[in-house]
Amino acid sequence: MSERELLHTDRVLVVEGKYDAARLSHLTDAMILLTDGFGIYKDKKRQQLLKALAKKNGLILFTDSDAAGFRIRTYITNLVGAENVVQAYVPAIHGKEKRKPQPGKEGLLGVEGVDDAIVLQCLRDALGAEAGAAPARPEGRQITYTDLYNWGLSGTPGSAERKYQLLNALGLPPRLSKKELVEALNRLYSFEQLDALQIPAAQDVTLKELAFSYGEEPVFSSLSLTAHPGDIIGITGPVACGKSTLGRVFLCEAPYGGSARFGGTEFSALTPRQISATVGYLGHDPELSADTVQNNVLCGSEQEAEPYLAEAALDDEVRRMEQGLETVIGPGGTRLSGGQAQRLALARTLAHRRPVLVLDDPFSALDRNTEDIVFRNLQEYAKDKVVFLISHRLYHFPQMQQVIFMDGGKTTVGTHAELMAAEPVYLQLYESQTSQRGGEGA
Repeated sequence: MSERELLHTDRVLVVEGKYDAARLSHLTDAMILLTDGFGIYKDKKRQQLLKALAKKNGLILFTDSDAAGFRIRTYITNLVGAENVVQAYVPAIHGKEKRKPQPGKEGLLGVEGVDDAIVLQCLRDALGAEAGAAPARPEGRQITYTDLYNWGLSGTPGSAERKYQLLNALGLPPRLSKKELVEALNRLYSFEQLDALQIPAAQDVTLKELAFSYGEEPVFSSLSLTAHPGDIIGITGPVACGKSTLGRVFLCEAPYGGSARFGGTEFSALTPRQISATVGYLGHDPELSADTVQNNVLCGSEQEAEPYLAEAALDDEVRRMEQGLETVIGPGGTRLSGGQAQRLALARTLAHRRPVLVLDDPFSALDRNTEDIVFRNLQEYAKDKVVFLISHRLYHFPQMQQVIFMDGGKTTVGTHAELMAAEPVYLQLYESQTSQRGGEGA
């Protein structure tokens, strides 16, 4: 079939499986998405993508004529709204696909088994006057396979992880093929929007003789360490020792001495946008908007809030709220307890994935049991990230890969065991906390 004979439509063509997609790709230039059979029922991100594309372009559903096909199309129609869908039906023709050893349960041919002429007629009948309309292209430059390569999303070391990070940030399914990915991105985003969203791959963070001063007054100096993706680095010390200042060094809000590098690049050489894409920062007193729980977590991103609320051990409490995710929390989270506000801010930070996380006292308002749950979740979440966790609570410091102890402008780096042996103040702090069970409030 020549290019001129391809069936054109701006709608997104939804089919059940990869064989259907392979067959139809030779008959139409429409974007084709798979339901993966009944897998669509549990694939929340693919559901979200279908909703977005249905609203923007509309869908054409083309399933087999058996009961399973009917169930799938009914589910999707209810999911995205009947007004956004046209229905294409394969005639009930008895037979068996060549690749199958025996006919299906109902003995009917599916999409892949009927003749090209029948497939095209089914699509034309469903589209009516829309048939032949060229796919609309967004204004501006088109996203290409080359862009995927340049962004490190395809064909480069670590591209699978970067692709996962981007798709997760956009709320898109993680198992999109390269072709599906390019088509989905071109329909939903501009090149400029995506270029500004690129999240760098996880890399080592290396500090060498790092120092910081306020004017002539040094806060800390001679800090050296290397942290690998998957490491959680504890930062602690007495009150006013410079813990929070160290955390903000990674934001490059003021010049620092020595070196702090992300991979091979100095943090101070990154642009503000690059720093924002590299460092996820949760401050000691995070701001919450007078909006819903969901909007405070997502901040406009197209994904689901529940997984991140679960990471922060807040999901059950949100479900018990009268409006659930749509509960308005009031200015600064005034309708929440201190612990709930703190965990909501943590969920927001986790929802916007970055290869470096700086968490400033995220457990201060949590009881010990809740802290245990959140820390376990954080360990799993951070397997591909470098996390700097600032805390005056040392319960979990034995589980961290390294600890930075700050006191009187001096920094000491080592494992928990090494610091217990070398720093009497650290030993005293740890023993005073672990000698009695409990924490500061709920």
